[in-house]
Amino acid sequence: MTAANGGYDFRTIKPVRYPGRTPHIHFLVGSAGDRPFITQMYVAGHPDNEGNFLYRRSLCEASSGAVSADFELSDEDESAWVARFDIVLP
Repeated sequence: MTAANGGYDFRTIKPVRYPGRTPHIHFLVGSAGDRPFITQMYVAGHPDNEGNFLYRRSLCEASSGAVSADFELSDEDESAWVARFDIVLP
């Protein structure tokens, strides 16, 4: 669920690579009665990105900023990473 302003947050692990894929997180979003929108968020600057066919295909359809997020160490917890990833639905 999103907040009244559309914002959301969640806690998960920082994604890691697995065979054949660069690190990413899947998202399925939508509103009642609408067809769900499925996308992926990639770790910006990860060396495996350019070799991943889905990442390269996403770049053909959007700028890299639309599919990637920078992960930075949290100011509040030295063992946590944070990232911002905006999802805009029409």
